[in-house]
Amino acid sequence: MEEGAIFIADVHYRPGDRWIEEKFSHLLQLSPPQLFLVGDIFHLLVNLPPVIEKNRRLIEIISKIADKIPTFYLEGNHDFNLETIFPTLQVGEGVWDKGQNIKVTHGDWGEGWGYALYTKIIRSPLFLTPFRWKLLSPLTNWIIDKILQKPIKCSPIPNFIDQILTKKRWEGTLIEGHYHQRVKWEMETVETLFLEEVQLKNRKKRKKIINMMKNKKKYFSIPSFYCTREIGVWKNEKLEWRIIT
Repeated sequence: MEEGAIFIADVHYRPGDRWIEEKFSHLLQLSPPQLFLVGDIFHLLVNLPPVIEKNRRLIEIISKIADKIPTFYLEGNHDFNLETIFPTLQVGEGVWDKGQNIKVTHGDWGEGWGYALYTKIIRSPLFLTPFRWKLLSPLTNWIIDKILQKPIKCSPIPNFIDQILTKKRWEGTLIEGHYHQRVKWEMETVETLFLEEVQLKNRKKRKKIINMMKNKKKYFSIPSFYCTREIGVWKNEKLEWRIIT
């Protein structure tokens, strides 16, 4: 992970959003050493011709950025099967910097077997096959339009540590998006548990949090760019938030 790397998550770009297109074009002027697109950059992007065509403008802008800046695209639950769409980007489900022990992922994991099965099915290339049939093109276009109209949630998640963090397992530093939350938790001492006013009634969860802090783990949840217009910048081994105007 290089100093000054930029992280962007949950943009939820819809076709025709000129403001988003302009801000992505300006990323080249910032000249970061690395760019991490942490999933759900598009409100819908999968390897289907009508979807690709609708998103053509931002696809081309991101591809041009990747020609100049090392760019990692971590697939989300709104944008996946992207290898052929972005052949010049490093596309995958996650990035692990072994040297610094940093893991970057979209974040939609650790949410139970039901959700894991759902994401495994929709991310399978075979799942999209029927939507390529001409006979189903009216249905395909209807589904695409419905998804693009789906509202985006920007509300806070109550008791995020209890509801989300206690379900995850990681070592070192974990950086992710998905939740549309701005969370920065640097677990340097056990006392931080009480400074953060984390009062978990469940003893098992409380023990897990204390063990996480003893191991000096760090967690950063990147705010949704759609909701707050913020990005993350890697400085001094931590993420700092910066508003894009």
